Amino acid sequence: MSVSPQDRAFPVFRRGEQREAFLSLFRQGLRRLIDPATGAPYTEAEVVRATQSGTKLYAHAQARDLLDLQNQQRALFLADQLRPERSSTAWLELYHGPRRNLPRLPAAGGTGEVEVTAAAAAIFVGSTTVPNAAVVRGTSKKGQLFQVFYTATADGAGLARLTMTGIDTGNVTNLLVGDEITFINGPITIVGKGLVVSAFTGGAPVETDAEWVRRMVAFDLYRSGSGNNAELREWTRKSTASIEDAFVYACALNAGSTVIAVVQKRTTTVGPTARIANAATLTAARAAMTPPGSPQVPGNVWLLLLPCVAQPVTLRIYASLARGRVTGWTDTSPWPSPPLGTRATITALASQTSFTLTTTGPVAASAAPALMVFAELTSRWERLAVTSVTGAGPAYTVTLSRAPATTLVVGATVSPDTRRREVIAEAVEAYLDSLGPGEVVNLATSVLAHRALRFPLPADEYPDTAGAAVSLYLQEALGAALSGAVYETAASSPVLPADPTLGPRLIVCGPIGLYPVPS
Repeated sequence: MSVSPQDRAFPVFRRGEQREAFLSLFRQGLRRLIDPATGAPYTEAEVVRATQSGTKLYAHAQARDLLDLQNQQRALFLADQLRPERSSTAWLELYHGPRRNLPRLPAAGGTGEVEVTAAAAAIFVGSTTVPNAAVVRGTSKKGQLFQVFYTATADGAGLARLTMTGIDTGNVTNLLVGDEITFINGPITIVGKGLVVSAFTGGAPVETDAEWVRRMVAFDLYRSGSGNNAELREWTRKSTASIEDAFVYACALNAGSTVIAVVQKRTTTVGPTARIANAATLTAARAAMTPPGSPQVPGNVWLLLLPCVAQPVTLRIYASLARGRVTGWTDTSPWPSPPLGTRATITALASQTSFTLTTTGPVAASAAPALMVFAELTSRWERLAVTSVTGAGPAYTVTLSRAPATTLVVGATVSPDTRRREVIAEAVEAYLDSLGPGEVVNLATSVLAHRALRFPLPADEYPDTAGAAVSLYLQEALGAALSGAVYETAASSPVLPADPTLGPRLIVCGPIGLYPVPS
């Protein structure tokens, strides 16, 4: 019999253990019997032959072993259902969810901003009630239906900037900048199509089993009830599937007040602000949590629900990657290779195909080194089509054969190219997405600190400070291709807001410099 895992309340048998136990008992019985043909006890060779593979007795023991394993598997499956982390979808829906009064959250639509041209003073009627047939609506290229969220009026030039939200739901409603909306009603003076100028965020599919289980585990861990911090957090989280989590600051303004900050799910949206709650997400959460309209929070509760405020952080990562390999740096002598604490940045821009790159450290070993630029709007790198690098440093003139898709700007960060750029960017993004917001009062000096500290605590869930743990995410993403990394950041801790009503700061991705470890 094998040793049971610590979380099992009963022994667990491996394949063949029951068969060998049965055959062992039979062998012991044979050794006590007399062979009627010889009048002597059975020899050890005869005992072995009688129980060896291929015999009828062995086949019988094998069948019993398989039957016991099948019955054991049923017991293991049933035991797993008692914990939501292991249970099946059916048990989540029929047992764990109803037992905790935590239904699975339905899908949510994305929200963003659209610019459209119409006659001056044209009115675009909107509503925060979704769906609403009386408001202006439009469809995306893929046929998803959207509506205007806030009523807006075109300016003197006939330009209107509309906040629109998805009537349809799911990841597909997270439209990108440059996508178009075709209006199906509204002012007759609309000219052409609406253009997405601020990426849509918050569109999320039906809550997955893993997301649902996270809420159940928090419910069990913190014992929600009587309007405590845990229950306020849970009520906020279940207001819409767009919310990743909620953070409660009790008495942050004064005794009896509560501040709640929400973080939005990233889903398929890229960029540093994807987790900052949009208008539709905040509206849904406020409708669920803010008295007197809240269906669950009493009318005498003073509650303020806020989005987090993005605090971009500048990262410098020095990685030990193979050189001249598809698993590492593109060049055998990657450049630029600045010393610790510095980045290579664009300091002057002649055009989108010619700029000045300022960096210290070794000079370029190649006349046309492989370079990539970091796009802060998407938190991704793009390889540059370099034709030449001239100059003796620290200012170099870089010439490109074509303009990149990323708009080059003064201050942009340039790094030596690696074909693993997408994997590295996603790993850094995943690390920063594991962080939560900071505090809203000074825990060292404020008299409210003992109550107003963030719930859940950063030590328990969602640490608020960026640190060297990013190297763990990089190691997991790159595996053996990464032999080591040094991590530096220009600012690692969220700053305190001047007033709690301004919302807590959330560290998000700023410019990233990726360089070889200095020799």
